Amino acid sequence: MEDFLRKATNPGQYDSENFDWQQSGLTDSPIRRYFQYYLAPKLEISGKSLIDIGWGMGSMVGLLEEKGAREIIGIDPSKNNIAVAQKNYPRQQFIVSTMENYLVERKFDVAVSIMVFEHIGDPQKMFTKIFSLLNGNGTFYLVTGDKGYNTTQRMGYEIEVQKVGEDIALTKTKRSWETSYDIFRSVSFFIECGKKAGFRLKEHLPLIPDDETIKMIPKYKDFKEVPIAHLFIFEK
Repeated sequence: MEDFLRKATNPGQYDSENFDWQQSGLTDSPIRRYFQYYLAPKLEISGKSLIDIGWGMGSMVGLLEEKGAREIIGIDPSKNNIAVAQKNYPRQQFIVSTMENYLVERKFDVAVSIMVFEHIGDPQKMFTKIFSLLNGNGTFYLVTGDKGYNTTQRMGYEIEVQKVGEDIALTKTKRSWETSYDIFRSVSFFIECGKKAGFRLKEHLPLIPDDETIKMIPKYKDFKEVPIAHLFIFEK
């Protein structure tokens, strides 16, 4: 268990030679388009300053610009990710850092985090820090993987699961191009963390593949009624 936890929370895993992040991190990757498909109609960011936590290679830039964000800053611990992002989006601002080490020197109107809490050892501390970097009427858009789906054997992946009570599961998922370690938590766990940090939950949306998303990602056809991930919208 300790080995899974250590690897899941290691900020250097995306810089490993054994991890081909570009398979799932580029803007046009199916999983990224899947998240943006659900997130796009919910984003209210026109004219606002925004920080993207877990920026990756900048896959959200196009959508955030399209939605009218006034300022976008991306933070990510992976030097490889940031190098790709800087090359593809030279007009944007990037910070190489973990959120834990990020010094909050200013405040933002909006925070966005997509599939990042799967690598956070202390999510309550993270919620509290995000709350502190938002302006008085700030909004936090959080996308996390569904615990049930991600602990289910599927699609020929080799999946090992270590449960930590009812709300938390550690996973090792071996795909043809990478092996990743993650932490998945229940919906109620995230709602409670947000509440303790001072947030109000505006909306929770289970991301369940519909016909359109199955066209984008045919492998989801066997999970048409199953939440793949969850979108939480928290308000300060």
